[in-house]
Amino acid sequence: MKKIVLTGMLLMSMLLISPIVSANNSSEDLRILTHNVYFLPRIVSNEGQMSRARLIAKADYVKENDVVIFQELFDDGAADLLLKKLKEDYPYQTPVIGESKKGWDKSMGSSMWFNLTNGGVAILSKWPIEKKIQYIYKRESKEDQYAGKGFAYVTINKNGEKIHIMGTHLQSGAKKKELNIKQSQLREIRDFIEERKIPRSEKVFIGGDFNIQPEKRPEEYANTLATLNVMEPIHTEDQRLDFIFAVQGYGQARNWTNKTLYLTSPTWKVFDLGKIKTVDHQWYSDHDPVIGYSN
Repeated sequence: MKKIVLTGMLLMSMLLISPIVSANNSSEDLRILTHNVYFLPRIVSNEGQMSRARLIAKADYVKENDVVIFQELFDDGAADLLLKKLKEDYPYQTPVIGESKKGWDKSMGSSMWFNLTNGGVAILSKWPIEKKIQYIYKRESKEDQYAGKGFAYVTINKNGEKIHIMGTHLQSGAKKKELNIKQSQLREIRDFIEERKIPRSEKVFIGGDFNIQPEKRPEEYANTLATLNVMEPIHTEDQRLDFIFAVQGYGQARNWTNKTLYLTSPTWKVFDLGKIKTVDHQWYSDHDPVIGYSN
């Protein structure tokens, strides 16, 4: 009798647990985080990069996703520390773009050898990465021309389903030349996707810091959506600069939503040369992280 009761309890627990596990493993529950972490080279600016790397690596908002796209990983020490500490949560990682050709299946676009720093973008995944390509943009201006800016492209395999994800950081600025360069970079992303000949049944996402403010420059935002052929995400908060877009015509990302996370970090300290004293801060970055998900 005890054996029958125990067997029944075991079967009931399996029935209750199984749907939860399969739902979490479904591509419909895909969660992508993008965060510009503001790791400028410490030789340029001391903004607590190492302290913030430790705090970001421990933060819940980073750990609860399928894929993470980081930007501004310019400081090698802070970037290495952050990626290393997240290795257990995200065992599949790309190198930072523009650093070297090592660790990539293919390097495309412009040469990276004359840049003063890397491109700052890396992609981390809980799921196996089957393809890694870095692409360096052909045109940049202002301070951006000294960084190997471009995009990282990965194909991940989530329980047998292939999903294509790109992470980028576009040209900054709003003058005519900078806007033209940004449009040129958007066309490079679009052309890359078309040339990959991705099966139409597979989902494609583009995330990162687009340096676009819809409320200030709505025409530029509309041009971005049109050039990339992406649907405008449902916004749960005001969107500023950072987005995760689902490309139209590939797979189906139902009710694709972007949510900005307004967070306060644990206190960290840095010596302020201007004030000649140590100052307390409670922020992870000068950008708020954004998550994309099907709602």
